[in-house]
Amino acid sequence: MNIVTTKTSGLTTDFKVTIPSSVIAGKISSWLQEKSKYVRIDGFRPGKVPLNVVHQRYGHQAQQDVLEEAIKETTQKILKEHSIQPVLRPEYEVEQYEEGKDFSFSMSVDSMPEIQLQDFKAIKVEKLNVEIAEKEIESALQRLAERYTKFKPAAAGYKLKEDDQTTVCLVCEDSKKKIIASYTGDKVNIVVGKNEMGLGFIEEKILGHKAGDIVMVDHTFPKDYEDKSVAGKSVSFKVEITEIGQPEKNKVDDEFAKGLGCEGLQDLKDKLNENMQKEHENLANVFHKRSVLDALESAYKFDLPARMVKAEFESIWDHLQKEIAAAKAKDEYEDDGDQTEAELRAEYEKISERRVRLGLLIAEVSKVNSIRVSPEIARNVIFKEAMKYPGQEKEVVKFYREHPQEIERLTSPVLEDLVVDHIFSQATQKEVKVSIKQLHEKLVGVLPGYDGDEAVAEKPEKEAKAVAKKSTKTK
Repeated sequence: MNIVTTKTSGLTTDFKVTIPSSVIAGKISSWLQEKSKYVRIDGFRPGKVPLNVVHQRYGHQAQQDVLEEAIKETTQKILKEHSIQPVLRPEYEVEQYEEGKDFSFSMSVDSMPEIQLQDFKAIKVEKLNVEIAEKEIESALQRLAERYTKFKPAAAGYKLKEDDQTTVCLVCEDSKKKIIASYTGDKVNIVVGKNEMGLGFIEEKILGHKAGDIVMVDHTFPKDYEDKSVAGKSVSFKVEITEIGQPEKNKVDDEFAKGLGCEGLQDLKDKLNENMQKEHENLANVFHKRSVLDALESAYKFDLPARMVKAEFESIWDHLQKEIAAAKAKDEYEDDGDQTEAELRAEYEKISERRVRLGLLIAEVSKVNSIRVSPEIARNVIFKEAMKYPGQEKEVVKFYREHPQEIERLTSPVLEDLVVDHIFSQATQKEVKVSIKQLHEKLVGVLPGYDGDEAVAEKPEKEAKAVAKKSTKTK
């Protein structure tokens, strides 16, 4: 056997392998002889089939099996002799084999880069301690009070104002007088001015009207409207106002708190504080993780496996193209024209390199420090995944039991978090006290796509659900 290193570039090494025809012929002969011991062919007793008959029937299979085994054995020999730890399965280019001639193939393999882990104390990070101010609790209480506003029946002849609640009967027809069922209904409750149902155009028209009034509203939906069944269509609404309720301002006191399942106002405040603290600590942890990953990327510079980077880029790029195609299909795609395709590809190539670099680092830290996802955590992750497929939970769990390699893929984000937590605990931390507003300001520009607006204005629905959940547990 002749093995020649033909090219070395970075972590990629190319080999040319030639196996003498006599070796291949001997292996094929041995394969056929072994086969002849138990093969059954009509007209011959078991173990008595002539070798030429066995060769005639199984010669092609023998050749395939021998060549595949030769490639496998040679690969292991090369990896061992050259101390190569491959990051991916080697690539092969196999020449057409001709009986009686030498067998040749080429192999290209990417090695795992050598990573010398540094003392993580050299990494400097901010540890954000979120302080929930009393005014934040008060603001949350007011939002809850607004969320659970009660309405008293308005007097006869009362004219509808903004923030009032009205019950209406809606009948929606298209230009051909055909009723559109999805926009037709009895006893539809609307809080005027909130546009909670996307019917702001109706709310504007019914202002100033009384219970019993019927208002006709013509409307043309935008071409890019989310509901494609009415996008770009002109419709007519018949709106009959049946009831009007005036808002009664909630008094935030013990009685209000008890209505939410709490023991009293202080209990409600404590639960809100606990919930807000936990939620913003989670956001702070996202900042911590990003800080650690950024620090790792800056601190470690090593060659990356070219094929690994290429595969990561192709995965990202393919996903992006599918998203663009889907957006175009829905007529929702907007090309801002800020970047050419070449510039966009260059940007995603850098992202691919970052992902591969950090992935290799995470794997190395995990290995050196014996950080593993426990069986219990893995089971919980699998069960959470199974819950995404109602009615098929057992099949999903069974799939992962039968495919252990898929469990590793599924739990990789968990392992990443465990490794980052380990590094963060050893890093040099500077404790910084931040308000909720300051936390969101730190996240803007650090997390892709994060603008902070939604987080600054806490959603009352989220607060209410959290309070109710905690109250239930307390009970």
